[in-house]
Amino acid sequence: MALWRKNRGIQNLSSDTIRGARAAYYGLVTHFDRLVGVVMSALRKSGLDRNTIVIYTSDHGDMAGENGMWWKNNFYEGSVTVPLIVSCPGVFPSGIRVREITSLIDVCPTLLDLAGARPLPGATGASLAPLLRGERMGWANEAFSEFPPVMGVPAMRMIRSGRWKLNYYETYRP
Repeated sequence: MALWRKNRGIQNLSSDTIRGARAAYYGLVTHFDRLVGVVMSALRKSGLDRNTIVIYTSDHGDMAGENGMWWKNNFYEGSVTVPLIVSCPGVFPSGIRVREITSLIDVCPTLLDLAGARPLPGATGASLAPLLRGERMGWANEAFSEFPPVMGVPAMRMIRSGRWKLNYYETYRP
């Protein structure tokens, strides 16, 4: 990853720069959380909170300097693990936590399932509805990720299965 940092010009960041970048990131997260609160409050006030599906997630994490990494483009947990909060009152119990491995490709099949629509032809994701109802039988418990070659860093792929993760970097030579 030294090549990754060098190619992005971030190999020698000062502690003040790192602290400022983290403060800005945490500020953005806090601001967004407040905006989600405004939306949730409006749903409650309008009476739509009982029949509205709300999904809160992100496409990737941000390393925020952990392990000397920033942004995404790596397979550390800070980059590949994201929040996925689902609210669907009357359908799923509140306050449950699912520990199985899921993927963002499961969000669309979940929404279609909850809406009573047919699955998309050729879709590879699976509805999360059974997991959210507490039914864990038959869940693959896997996720895949990949990045194309970018800025001199080779293509890379990852498979996560349960507590195990395999990272593969093309053209990597120890």
